[in-house]
Amino acid sequence: MRTWFFYAFVALAGISLFAVSSKYFNRSSAGIPATATARELVVRSGDQAEVLQVLVKPGQTVSTGDTLLVMASLSLSGNEESINTRLSSLETEKNARFTQLRNALELARNANNLEITRIREEINQAEIELELNIRLTGRKDLAGSETPTAVRIQDLKAREGLYRQQLIQKENELKASHAANSVILQNQIDLARLELQAVKERRRDLVKVAENDAVVESVMVMPGSAVDAFTTMVVLMPATPVMATGYLPSGQEGFGIGSEVLVEAFGNPSSSITGKVIEVAGKPKIHVVKSGDAIDSIARDRNIDRELLLMDLEAAMGSAARKHFNSQIGRAHV
Repeated sequence: MRTWFFYAFVALAGISLFAVSSKYFNRSSAGIPATATARELVVRSGDQAEVLQVLVKPGQTVSTGDTLLVMASLSLSGNEESINTRLSSLETEKNARFTQLRNALELARNANNLEITRIREEINQAEIELELNIRLTGRKDLAGSETPTAVRIQDLKAREGLYRQQLIQKENELKASHAANSVILQNQIDLARLELQAVKERRRDLVKVAENDAVVESVMVMPGSAVDAFTTMVVLMPATPVMATGYLPSGQEGFGIGSEVLVEAFGNPSSSITGKVIEVAGKPKIHVVKSGDAIDSIARDRNIDRELLLMDLEAAMGSAARKHFNSQIGRAHV
């Protein structure tokens, strides 16, 4: 008798839900009926590794952030050491090239300044000679004449300017060569840093933690086990629904993947959580969103087993959805 009463309640709840949805949710895409379900969460290895510790067992309740197991990977450790060595070598080469540029600039300046100093001394000597000739002869026009001394002074000043131009050109060539080599070297350093960051993230992934409050359903490995990449190690059953399947009427505009939606518990609008659309089925459109506790309030208020309610209510509402909306149920795993 109680069983028939329960199914009658489920049918009545489904009919009531879709009656409400027909009245309120068909007017816009702001609200559509949905069923909340729990999907098992599979913890897999990301790389070949050895299991060091298994900290959970079947039936154990875990909270978000709890450590499930710890692994070690010799290949990742070797990769990180190799990348660190290469990065250190590249950084050393970068510093060495900068020192080499500085020394080359200093050498070029010293060599050029030596010639310029010698030329300046000759210019000074020639100007002294010209000044003496002007005083002895009393001809001030000798400073601008084509006398050998005046011509030699002009030639020396031209050579001085040429040496200064050569120094500027040499400095620019050295800096340009250094800049070109530095770009290549810096790209190699940046790439090595990205590789190192990726390896460190993979090493952090060797410590598996619970992403949601859940119950451990099964443990597939034990300490000392060697696992390949993508090996299933632990299976968790979320403590609260993590999926909601939405039923969209034919012809009604839907949501795009990645859109944020508000999931509310039927009959208890205060119990809500924000989710994101992760899958959209073909026409008619079905929306699958990550959600939190969107149905616990029904089980709690009606004093009905939550898992049993999920299975029977989803079946009843799915049947009603196909008839009422001419839709299909979309499913996805998180």
